[in-house]
Amino acid sequence: MANVYLYLYCVENSLRLFIEKIGQDKFGNDYLNSLSLRADTRRKITSRKEGEDKNKWLRIRGDSDIFYMDFEELG
Repeated sequence: MANVYLYLYCVENSLRLFIEKIGQDKFGNDYLNSLSLRADTRRKITSRKEGEDKNKWLRIRGDSDIFYMDFEELG
């Protein structure tokens, strides 16, 4: 299972970086605001960021909001 988890982790983060690159090329650095994300997805991003601020033992997910989204939301 560890190998499967590692593979999925790499695929998921590679997909995030790909989406980020295409979004920045097309819309600029503020590309996420140009995408039509559902309201619950935006709330989830905000909630996870607030959780990191409150709970310092949580690992920072990334330097972009796209790292706060789940794999299913990347579609």
